[in-house]
Amino acid sequence: MDHSSDDSYLGRVLRILESFTPSTPALSVAQLAERTGIPLPTVYRYVGELVRVGLLERAGEGDRLRASVRLWELGYRASNATAVRTVALPFMQDLHATVGHNTQLAVLDGTEVLYVERLRARGAITNITQTGERMPAKINSSGLLLAAFLEDRERVEQVIEEDISDYWLVAGPPPFAAVHVPTREEIEQVLERARRDDFCRLDAWLSPDTSGVSAPIRDAGGVVCAALSLIVPNERSIPQRVLPALRTSATAISRALGWRGTVRSHHHRAAALVD
Repeated sequence: MDHSSDDSYLGRVLRILESFTPSTPALSVAQLAERTGIPLPTVYRYVGELVRVGLLERAGEGDRLRASVRLWELGYRASNATAVRTVALPFMQDLHATVGHNTQLAVLDGTEVLYVERLRARGAITNITQTGERMPAKINSSGLLLAAFLEDRERVEQVIEEDISDYWLVAGPPPFAAVHVPTREEIEQVLERARRDDFCRLDAWLSPDTSGVSAPIRDAGGVVCAALSLIVPNERSIPQRVLPALRTSATAISRALGWRGTVRSHHHRAAALVD
């Protein structure tokens, strides 16, 4: 969630904590100041307080810091996504072993998706996401699938209108990425298909060699609470072959969460699989 415009005390603290990612787990105070836009003396003061209460800790010698186990513990205990992950993981492992492709679980947070689990397949196509990382919802199959089932149109509009021009401003995108920035019309078409077909497929939106295929996970009340996804080679037949297994696993997770709704047919025309 973007707190870059929140200049309150808590907003600044969140910007500091959100600077730590799986790809940048340790940062210096100067790097934190650069990433957050907060004055260096202020960052020093905030970091000192965060270390004192145990939310940040020193990472070896020097002034590099990292998120503490205490911070992870607080997030783990409070997050509904953690409960979904706990239920989903055995089914994800079975799916991963069956199809042999990268498998991931994501939830929607504001205009971003948060990847709460990722299982990497040896020799599989490259996947630019990592567990614990965020990504704009409008550029990936997990995010647009989750947006498609939002009941609040205002939240859907926020996803569609999000400015992602500076998303990789600090670190830059991975060298093999070629992010497609979709138009409103493209996004609306994807959302309509996702609601109609109960899955979402995007070809070459994050890199030219990959396709993302996502199926919804529903809670006991029937609300879509997470997306189960496979990252596969961008070849017409592969997403079509893995879709039944993906949807079966997503349905099984939904059942384990207490959902008792009707399962839509897993048989679709091949044309429905092509964006």
